[in-house]
Amino acid sequence: MQVWSVDSGDRADGPLLHQNRIYGLSFSPDGERLVTATADNAAVMWAVATGKELFRLPHAKGVYSAVFSPDGSRILTASMDGTARLWDAATGRADSEPMHHAARVLRAQFSRDGQRVLTAGWQDRTIKLWNVPSTRPGFRTLPHRRWVLAAEFDFAGRQAITATGARVDTANHENT
Repeated sequence: MQVWSVDSGDRADGPLLHQNRIYGLSFSPDGERLVTATADNAAVMWAVATGKELFRLPHAKGVYSAVFSPDGSRILTASMDGTARLWDAATGRADSEPMHHAARVLRAQFSRDGQRVLTAGWQDRTIKLWNVPSTRPGFRTLPHRRWVLAAEFDFAGRQAITATGARVDTANHENT
């Protein structure tokens, strides 16, 4: 993996190396750190300026996604182990109990205000909405007929949109 300057087209010093596949990555809001989601059974936090690995966020299996909270204080990971986890972005320590699905969690994301988390269970065919930091479901689990491949909050955080192959559905969490 390589960091590039979009202004100059120059590469930053040295690549950031993993032993296995990288599934996703996310810059911190200030652009100083980068978190990668990998098949190495962890998400990895990097210092962008130096390329130095800062810490690992371990899971029992590979990590599909890793994202920063809007304020940069937390990291949210989604894993093949059937969990999503919240982590302290400064220390790398787990910040809550795992958020469980019956099978792989393909995607997890924060709402724009950072108060909710949306998780997409691939094989269990559900999305779940969680309150932060308690990680208790904020409303009922929304079942789907097919595997959930993608899920996003709308900009206002009032609706969730999901994709299950060729089909896209919306759900207004205030009315469910």
